[in-house]
Amino acid sequence: MAVAARNGYLNVRPRSCFAASKRSIDAVYGWDQIAMRFARIAQRKRRDTAFFFRHGETKYNERNLVSGQHNTVLSSEGKIQASHLSATIPKKLDLIVCSALVRSVQTMELSVPQERRVQIPVFVDPRLNEVNLGVLQGRRRRYLREFEQGDLDFAPDHGESYRQAAQRVLSTIVDIFDLLATRGASPRIAAVFCHAGVLRIISTLTNCSNDPKEVFKVNLANAERVGLEASHIHLPEYWKKEY
Repeated sequence: MAVAARNGYLNVRPRSCFAASKRSIDAVYGWDQIAMRFARIAQRKRRDTAFFFRHGETKYNERNLVSGQHNTVLSSEGKIQASHLSATIPKKLDLIVCSALVRSVQTMELSVPQERRVQIPVFVDPRLNEVNLGVLQGRRRRYLREFEQGDLDFAPDHGESYRQAAQRVLSTIVDIFDLLATRGASPRIAAVFCHAGVLRIISTLTNCSNDPKEVFKVNLANAERVGLEASHIHLPEYWKKEY
């Protein structure tokens, strides 16, 4: 595995989890293609599972600031949380994926020892980066009426909407499960390190609700874990069309 330094944190060269298929690292699929691939993943009836971990507390989190895609680092407490995550990482791992933001990479490195990482494919995929909240980033967290109303197309100035973020995030998820399916007999296991907004999007795949307001009701603590089994994935209709 190629080794490279980036901001002093990465110990693997950034690559998306579909690099083996020679697609662009920025590949974001259309909604029809995403829906078709999720349907195929479910039809395989494999028990492959991806465990998603939110990063540990950051210096922005402890000051109640909006992180978004600002590259804030873990706080002292966040490093402790990330180290404790090691007890919840499955003993059998076939794949590790994390976003390209430093706090996610730090969490991965502190929770999965180097001796384990050298034996497992590790991918740093920028499609898993946090939702870009534009001008809100670096400011105090505050109530947003648009989110409470379930407005998936609201985007702060210079930011992106949750629908736009979901398209890149869910493109990554179909790639992860397709890659797991090539690793051998089911079940295969992935550990994925990402962010609160990304986890809101991923959580909708196990929620049978068709109300987009449910997206913004998901609030996971730092270093919390969510599991997603391939055969139980359901893509809500609201991602594919405007409500």
